[in-house]
Amino acid sequence: MTFKLYPLLSHLPITVFIVAYLKRPWLISLTSVLASFLCCQPPRWIGTALGEVFDSVSINHVSYIAAAFLTYCFLRKYAVTSVRHLIERSVSSCLLFGAMPAFYYLFEYVGFPV
Repeated sequence: MTFKLYPLLSHLPITVFIVAYLKRPWLISLTSVLASFLCCQPPRWIGTALGEVFDSVSINHVSYIAAAFLTYCFLRKYAVTSVRHLIERSVSSCLLFGAMPAFYYLFEYVGFPV
């Protein structure tokens, strides 16, 4: 039950924080949270793969943290400006940009068969 409630327990407060404190529109806030979820997946995959290769949970965690840091640095340098411009451009571009992470999120947590 907690796994199914995880999106509400973790991501909804972050979205509300972005709206209330950072004064961003709801759509941009929700799209940002969904996109950040999608950006966390490659480090998770890397951590899982290396953890399996070395048969070690510690390697899984360490490689996840290292990959998350490298992903952050890469995205901060090459993607932030373009993505910010894209989601602030119009409602339709924000919806288009947010659709892919929203569907990924839906399939990940609701459990639709792929």
